[in-house]
Amino acid sequence: MKHATNTISNNHSNVQHVRRFIEITIGTDPQTLVDQAVADVRHDGLRRVLELCCSATEVRQVLTSLSSSTPGYVVSPIQTLRRAAETARLWWAFGAQEGEVLYVSTFIQGCQDLLAASSDGLESAQDRMFAIIRPALFKLDEHHPRQAWLLRQSLGRGNVDEEDEQEVPRLRESVRRALLASRQPGRHGIQADAHN
Repeated sequence: MKHATNTISNNHSNVQHVRRFIEITIGTDPQTLVDQAVADVRHDGLRRVLELCCSATEVRQVLTSLSSSTPGYVVSPIQTLRRAAETARLWWAFGAQEGEVLYVSTFIQGCQDLLAASSDGLESAQDRMFAIIRPALFKLDEHHPRQAWLLRQSLGRGNVDEEDEQEVPRLRESVRRALLASRQPGRHGIQADAHN
């Protein structure tokens, strides 16, 4: 299930209305799902960061490959990551800005985990991912410093002296929980023998 948020502003507050609708992804080309995941980011600077992440050859390969989620079911990692990113954005109740950052950071962290599983380990995957997104992150820092700070902190790439003792742990925990929830068996997928 996918969620869309409409925000209505007035002089006193921002009110968010969440509309729920079902998105069918079975049979959809994984690359199309990657493109949709990027397009789902409303903030231009954050969208550029995610676009740069997803345009890297090795990231594209791990996102669009097929893997077994539970016995008899097959999913592509992009399906799982989109679900995790949407979950993180939906769970966050402290502002739309932070929710948008959580969508992007959850997706990037998931990509990083996929790279780590298919390469030399987590440390090299972290360095590789940061090298991929660095140009867009620097631009984000220049034009949208708040979002850049939040993204760096939620990915664990910020300076220790810049950390907010309350907000940063909440951000990182939201990313971790969303990724964990999306990996629970039996959530999504298509039967491997559906076309036999």
